[in-house]
Amino acid sequence: LVDVHYYEPYSFTHQGATWGDAWIRYLAGLSFPPSITSREAATDASARLRSARAIEGTAQAFVETLRKIDTYVKEDFGQLSIAKDFARLRAWAAKHGVTSDRIIIGEFGAYRAPKEANVPDDGSRARWLQSIRGAAEKQGFGWALYAYHSDFGLVIDEEKATWDESLLPALGLKVPAR
Repeated sequence: LVDVHYYEPYSFTHQGATWGDAWIRYLAGLSFPPSITSREAATDASARLRSARAIEGTAQAFVETLRKIDTYVKEDFGQLSIAKDFARLRAWAAKHGVTSDRIIIGEFGAYRAPKEANVPDDGSRARWLQSIRGAAEKQGFGWALYAYHSDFGLVIDEEKATWDESLLPALGLKVPAR
């Protein structure tokens, strides 16, 4: 089996994460696909997040955050880019004698926007998840979402086990009966 982890575009999937590069801690408000991202809204959301997390980094990190917003929009790494990545993976597998049913996108997900950023859900996480699932299935790959719990997961409130119902259809799942 070949297990692939997929988190592209990283700026989108990890915006607001508190680990890794300092600039990602302040990044918020990116939409998927990038073409629908409002630079102004992303800048405002990132500024709110920076204000809430000011002790966690430097002014230079925030300058880099603002650059990443522009880069994200300019590069426009959307559904077509994802499909190309997965087609390259399938070509690599064929070259090495690995059938597509032996490939699993065993880890993928997009970080939930931090509350301090005050970013409304515009359906971007669901669209990104649908794009990954769709690209994997089109190539005949299996897939597994990174997390059930956590800010990458399907559950909003772990104590109450409240599902993020907007994500379930993106993964081809049904909302559980109550």
